[in-house]
Amino acid sequence: MKLFLRILILLCYFMPFTFFFQTCVGVHLTIAYNEKDAAKDLQYAITTPYAYEGITVDTITNTDTVIYTKPLYHNAEFYEKFNRSDLSLQEKIACRIYLPTDKSLSGISSISFYKNLTGQILIGISLFFSIILLISFKLKNRKIKLYLIVANILSLIAFIIVGFISEVTVLWGCWLLLILLILLFIVERYNLNFQLKNTTHFHDPNK
Repeated sequence: MKLFLRILILLCYFMPFTFFFQTCVGVHLTIAYNEKDAAKDLQYAITTPYAYEGITVDTITNTDTVIYTKPLYHNAEFYEKFNRSDLSLQEKIACRIYLPTDKSLSGISSISFYKNLTGQILIGISLFFSIILLISFKLKNRKIKLYLIVANILSLIAFIIVGFISEVTVLWGCWLLLILLILLFIVERYNLNFQLKNTTHFHDPNK
């Protein structure tokens, strides 16, 4: 049960964690971390007639020519490119790790592409604690396990608070992770109390 919970906790980092939507018109790239900003960016991309791309210089006549184009793309188009049959399995897996859906970052990719450094560090710390919890599931010291779980919960809560302050929409993968961590804490706490109760009973001279 506890090992299964630890595996599920680690899998949560590959699920939709935070909102993420890229919009590009020419060389103008914007990244939205919530639905409201994404809608504004996409509206701008649709209504902008041309996007400045660059200048070419004719060396013979010594004249400059401004080039205007409108190459528009966003996450959905990027996502579709990684579904092409000519891509390798490794490339498709990399896309799923980076973008679980066309409007989200996974917990793994949030470490690198989150809106601010504070959030990147916090989710990195949370992932580190989750890995330690998985590889130390046979650790007999339950108090250390509880400390690791509490530290993980606190770092995740701080991540959610930073997201709220930074106007980043936290998605279901993050909430599921928090629920599983709390559930694991309850299980470990119960086991610790049960262990202490049995130890006290065993050493009680009046029994």
